Amino acid sequence: MSKLPTAASFVRPTRRSDPPRTFVEALRHKYASEDFEDPDVKIVYIRKDKDQVPSKRHDKPIKISGKEVEEVGFDKIRKQLADLHELRIVLLDGLCMSRIATLRERLSNTSNIAESAALTDIKDTCPKVVELDLSRNLFEEWREISSICEQLDKLKSLRVE
Repeated sequence: MSKLPTAASFVRPTRRSDPPRTFVEALRHKYASEDFEDPDVKIVYIRKDKDQVPSKRHDKPIKISGKEVEEVGFDKIRKQLADLHELRIVLLDGLCMSRIATLRERLSNTSNIAESAALTDIKDTCPKVVELDLSRNLFEEWREISSICEQLDKLKSLRVE
């Protein structure tokens, strides 16, 4: 006797889907965008002075568990992460990456010189990556992941779920 499926997802028909990204686009989106915010980062500073004006980045104070907090030192971290050539640990899980589809589109519209540049885009952007997480993306075949990994000479750890 087979069981009936009990899980479902509902999506509004008017909601636009997220566009697929290449590895380099996802890398820049996460690590080098101006408005980098990681919901998992919880480094906070509790304000001592309640009359202090909130930082320019937020219209109202941030509250966690009822306590008012302020970001401190994130500009330095953002600047460090934005130097993609120095990144060693890269976490790109859940960023709608699809390497083959986007590369095929780019290569069909370019010359041979551009093709060779497109095929080394990852190596040129982040050559020092040692650890990589590509989980929960739009890859359809293992060769898509392989085409990324073959450009990362120093890669020692790969996570794909």
